Amino acid sequence: MIRKPRIVVVGRSCADVTHFLSPRKFCSEAAHLPTYEMVSGNIDPGMAANVAANVASYRPDAINVHLVTSMDDEVPYDSRVRERLSSLGVFLHVAQLPMSVRERWRSNDGQLLQRVDNNVPSGTAHLPPLASMFREISADVAIAAPYEVGNYWPSVCQAMMNVPSPPLLLVDPRNDVWARWLALRPLAFVPNERELYGADITSDSVGPDTHVETAAKSVFRRADLPAIIVKRGASGLMMVSKSPPSVRYAKSPLLELSDPTGAGDSVIAVLACLLARAVVVQGPLTSPVACSVLHDALLPAVSAGYVAASRCGTTLVSERDVRSVRTKVRCANTIRGTILANGCFDLLHAGHLHLLAAARALDPYAKLLVAVNSDEDVRRLKGRGRPFLSLRDRVRLLRTVRGVDDVATFSGDFALIRLIKAVQPAYLVKGSEYGPGKVFGEDLLSKWGGSVVRVPMLPGISTTSLAASDVCCEQESKSHGKA
Repeated sequence: MIRKPRIVVVGRSCADVTHFLSPRKFCSEAAHLPTYEMVSGNIDPGMAANVAANVASYRPDAINVHLVTSMDDEVPYDSRVRERLSSLGVFLHVAQLPMSVRERWRSNDGQLLQRVDNNVPSGTAHLPPLASMFREISADVAIAAPYEVGNYWPSVCQAMMNVPSPPLLLVDPRNDVWARWLALRPLAFVPNERELYGADITSDSVGPDTHVETAAKSVFRRADLPAIIVKRGASGLMMVSKSPPSVRYAKSPLLELSDPTGAGDSVIAVLACLLARAVVVQGPLTSPVACSVLHDALLPAVSAGYVAASRCGTTLVSERDVRSVRTKVRCANTIRGTILANGCFDLLHAGHLHLLAAARALDPYAKLLVAVNSDEDVRRLKGRGRPFLSLRDRVRLLRTVRGVDDVATFSGDFALIRLIKAVQPAYLVKGSEYGPGKVFGEDLLSKWGGSVVRVPMLPGISTTSLAASDVCCEQESKSHGKA
């Protein structure tokens, strides 16, 4: 009989308190403010406690979940959170310190009206003897969810990793202090984009405008880290592995992130569950094999995040919930069978045909869509006297080119942006003269895993050079006629 996977979550917890309100009348003290009546309320596990609760609820009674955290049973909110975790089957190893409280006031339809955080300093907690406790737990996978900058939880995790068979460690950094975790040799960091860009081991040249993949690879140059899984909000997840080098996207069906509360906790919980299951079935995993397991776990994890973000407030996501959205997530992750090439295409020449042939060769089964600038665009970009051919004629010529499936037209940068967002191409094809940062709309492609392909130009061939040679020939012909 296969034993149950064992997962330990280490970090700071809080009570997530939600008050649901209904407007009744306007306030007598301030006529522009409504008066609300309390309708109902919830007290849910938050921070590390929510991670542990999501692990326990993913496959109830099929995973042993341990939570090492701090809470005070004499505080009513803490006591309620403990009762909730115990009902889910979470084994608690608790230091007697009060938890922080996050209170949210929401309208009946779930709209967030206000949030107030009562952060309690963690101080120096007193846990059971750490070495014997972690030897007894003998976890397959560990999740570090510190939710604070102090050094207390990393020291707890250090004791956790100093056992004969240390668990595979996933770190949800929750801040910009990453270097302190490297001594524990984590398998992966699971940050959001802001935490990745601000991390103390990310290259100094990385900023908010840097591509996520570039930022992740800059971490690899400074740290011996197998993988980074970036939580990208409504865009889903992106996993960048160091060895072997690879990038994998898992797109979310979400169009926008309306309520992200706890979605990241659901994501890392599912990653840990599937990783722990693999350890039980296959035995101890090397880093490349473990990264391969995480690679396959991205779609279930992004499904869990999608479910959590689609609900109001802190929530628990089960394996059944993940399966219920499987079709939606698979559709969102089906490669968009479109290759997009855009440009003026004025005086269609061999260089244009070379670019379109290269675009067609990227995927013989994909749709090749050519987007053409309006006459006004060409005049603005190329100057007076252009275009040589009207938009109608340019479209008619392009439709005759072998391999072109469709031709669209646009006028202005905003129209091009709308077209790219609507089509979501797998490839955006441009000439090699458009260097890094010069391709309009390039920053959009990362949202669905698309990429820019730059095709080398044919030397000496361009509309401008051809037009210039025609003018020279015409002038030379006129001079010969006068002679």
